[in-house]
Amino acid sequence: MQIDREDLLKEKLLTGINLFTGAGFSCLPNEDGVSLPVVSELCVELCKKFNLPHDTFGNDLEALCALADGNELQEFLRQKFHVDKINSKYLLLNKINLLSYITTNIDNIIHLAVEADTRYYLNSITYYGAARKSQAEICYIPLHGEVTNNESKLYFGKFELAIADRANSDLFQTATVKMKNSPVLFWGYGFHDSGVLKMVQKLMSYGTQDIWIQCMPSDDKQIKLFKGLGCNIIVGDTNELFDWIASNVKESENTSTSADIKDNQNLKRYFIPSINQVPAVPANDFYIKGFTQWYSVLTKQAVELDIVNDVYNKHLKNKNVIIVGTDFSGKSTALMQLALKINHKNKLFVKDLNLEKSKHILKNLAETEAVVFVDNCEEDLMAYKLLAESSNILTIATATDYTYEASKHLLEDIPVQHFYIEDFTQEQARRFYNAIDSKIRKSTFNYKDSESEKFSILEMMLKNISNPLGMERIKNLLLKILDRSSQAFETVALSCYLSGNNSALSTDILFSYFDCHSYEETQRYVNEANGLMRELHVSVDSCDDDQDYYDIRSKLFLYHCKKSLTEDARLKQAYSNVINNFFERVPCFKIYRYNLFKRSAYDAKLFYLLFKDKANEIYDKLYDYEPNPYTLQQWALCRAYLKQFKEAFSDIDKALRQKPNNFSIKNTSAIILFEANRGEYNDTGKQKRIEAMDILSECYKNDKRKTYHANRFAEFAIEIFEIDQDPQFIEQAKKWIDEVLANNEGTLGYTKKYQRKLKEILNDICKK
Repeated sequence: MQIDREDLLKEKLLTGINLFTGAGFSCLPNEDGVSLPVVSELCVELCKKFNLPHDTFGNDLEALCALADGNELQEFLRQKFHVDKINSKYLLLNKINLLSYITTNIDNIIHLAVEADTRYYLNSITYYGAARKSQAEICYIPLHGEVTNNESKLYFGKFELAIADRANSDLFQTATVKMKNSPVLFWGYGFHDSGVLKMVQKLMSYGTQDIWIQCMPSDDKQIKLFKGLGCNIIVGDTNELFDWIASNVKESENTSTSADIKDNQNLKRYFIPSINQVPAVPANDFYIKGFTQWYSVLTKQAVELDIVNDVYNKHLKNKNVIIVGTDFSGKSTALMQLALKINHKNKLFVKDLNLEKSKHILKNLAETEAVVFVDNCEEDLMAYKLLAESSNILTIATATDYTYEASKHLLEDIPVQHFYIEDFTQEQARRFYNAIDSKIRKSTFNYKDSESEKFSILEMMLKNISNPLGMERIKNLLLKILDRSSQAFETVALSCYLSGNNSALSTDILFSYFDCHSYEETQRYVNEANGLMRELHVSVDSCDDDQDYYDIRSKLFLYHCKKSLTEDARLKQAYSNVINNFFERVPCFKIYRYNLFKRSAYDAKLFYLLFKDKANEIYDKLYDYEPNPYTLQQWALCRAYLKQFKEAFSDIDKALRQKPNNFSIKNTSAIILFEANRGEYNDTGKQKRIEAMDILSECYKNDKRKTYHANRFAEFAIEIFEIDQDPQFIEQAKKWIDEVLANNEGTLGYTKKYQRKLKEILNDICKK
């Protein structure tokens, strides 16, 4: 081995380095002596698999992949490059302080290496989006796709091809920025593509850049080239470099586990905080702004509701408990209070759970028993399931009802006790009222105006708090900001859009959106926005765990802000421009928790409301950027709202061809069919409405998301009764609604409304 500045490399491997790998990195055979195919072997297999002439194309992998393009090639590549075992030398990666892992390889070797140790977990930015600062999290950038993500396209080819369209160009730029001003080790990359050579030149242009490039002894031309550019050279193969790491890099202290989790630094970020570890907030913020944070709980500012002891009682006899409620039902505050109250030596509190975090927590706990509190577990139920089925883990989690109901079937094999939060009774509401500071509560206690009225913490605050953050005050503030500064308005609107869709504003997003040239410039936009928001004592706040991210902590402000931006004509026009510019300027890889963001951010009703006919242009760009059936599904629904039914049917058919067994998409096809014939009062229109009901009936019978389909079936059954005076679906709709409610599935308010309406219709029919 020959290594330029060897001692400096040792230091960088311990203090932090980016790793960029190519095919030569993944060449080591597993314990059975099996290796991934080299280019020549892969070309022979492709020719045989797809009946292509090897004598014509030889080892031209790029040409062969182009000719064999399609789903069959993707499946072939996934099987060929998905490994179950790896060479033990890859485990040495866990000794290195990895800042990011960037690769042109599509295999899952890095996944198995990281999962075998307690130190790290991967955050794939093509799936999860932007990564937050965390010693345990490795930003993973798979430039040519990854076999572990079924939505990721896999491809081989020159880098010029990889950056030909916007999505891959954005990914390439993100990788370059990630490596900027940090040490980089290029390992196993052949540099046959000029694209990566240009990237090295760009990295060097930023100034002093510690770059090491591993070369084979025979690569004399390459060694001279990169030495000339000012890079450090490592002469040796992958085996030799791993052997050198084994001898020269010391084991990190963070990799050891302990029976007492308080000694485990890898779990530190999940510990229940003390009063000295959280920022102080005024007592009234909890009641006036709807702030849910630790300070209010630790200082007992937040009133403890009955649900805390009710859930504690369930926890004592049940391994897993999930608190299910609407927005503003108090579930997150109750979870924090339970985390303080429950008597157990080992407790962890987790937000933003994903599958990689779950694996990381389990590895570090080993066999140690712990109670894990998970806020909003419905965001990734497979990640929650991994914790819930572990024998040494007790869980208490929260879930938002309308999201949870659509996916709770994923937990059907797991013993879970549910606690559904009902509306405040008058007695509970009065106790809550008495706990409010007399300076901010109204002099007279107010409860429901009618028995059917919903009454959560939201209604409690609006009816019983003096000067709460109401709709009119927030709308007027937004209009004032719009008049004074378009950039401040854009900052607020961006933050609202991102926070309202499970993500967060970041300096990276501000850089792209406003084309900023400095960090100070991004701060100026945030400071200006906060200055104009000050009159309502709300702000776009820096996140405690990462100052490069911002969030709107006031749930009440966010709730009314989202409504104001889509209901007031001037605000709606300005908001639509912001969202359009956002899609034009911001790469999806810069969006935090992108996998969750895209579930709701492209909603058909929102796009129809904001863009009308222009929504098609937005969806066209989104689909071109990231083609998937779920974007098509929302596009089809939007076309239906626009009465463009021919195009809507075409889109939903295309989505069904991609996902033929997806009942959510089938449900959407029924909606479009019904909407297309809503105003048709002839026999053909009636027949089409019945066809839509047949589709929904199939969905209910065969899909596990019963509430989702029962609600839509009930809605259409009522409309058919009213449009066609045809009661044939009423009894079946009532039966299915009763079933989901009896199974505690139908916690949504409108499920109960459908039950009442169907009961009224059946009673009227009986009377006649």
